[in-house]
Amino acid sequence: MKTLALALLAALAFVPAVQAQTQSEGGTTATASAPGASATHTSKKPAPEAKKKTVHEVKKKPVRETKRRPVHEARKKPVHEVKKAQVQIPTESPTLKLTEEQLALAPKVYTGEMQCDQGMDVSVIADGKHPGFFQVMAGKHYFYMHPVVSKTGAIRLEDDRVGAVWLQLGNKSMLLNQNQGGGVADGCVGAVQRDYVAHMAEHPAPDLLGLDKK
Repeated sequence: MKTLALALLAALAFVPAVQAQTQSEGGTTATASAPGASATHTSKKPAPEAKKKTVHEVKKKPVRETKRRPVHEARKKPVHEVKKAQVQIPTESPTLKLTEEQLALAPKVYTGEMQCDQGMDVSVIADGKHPGFFQVMAGKHYFYMHPVVSKTGAIRLEDDRVGAVWLQLGNKSMLLNQNQGGGVADGCVGAVQRDYVAHMAEHPAPDLLGLDKK
């Protein structure tokens, strides 16, 4: 009986030791697992990678090809080219009534372009609306003229307003300004006068006074 009792006592004493060992093993396991858990909770989360800013590619605008305009070569103007200004022909409604003798002289007036000395040009234009009247232009000078009977036989046109006179001879004409006391153009020659000069050169007038012999 004593032996049985001792065995029970030993068994009872052994149970707490086993429980204590079991609890200690469980605590150790818990303790051992705790660091892992704590490590799980306390471990630093990997820092999120900085978001890379997407660099937007700048779209290159298509370069427009500019059409090169052809460079126009500067027109070379001749050095000695003289441009004639567009002259507005003066017109008037004359109040002066011409005599029959004056009207008879009108057809004898040479019209057209006359080349004068020193590069001057004179234009004589008949006024179609007013028979017997002429527009005479020389550079910046404008005159409105009519025939005047002359004792010398020369054809004479006058502009009474400004004192201008146009004298027409067989071989040349001249433009005078009596108010200014000088000539505007001299040695003016038209087509008819040119032919006259050429004819006289081929057929000189007879020497009635015998001056050529001297």
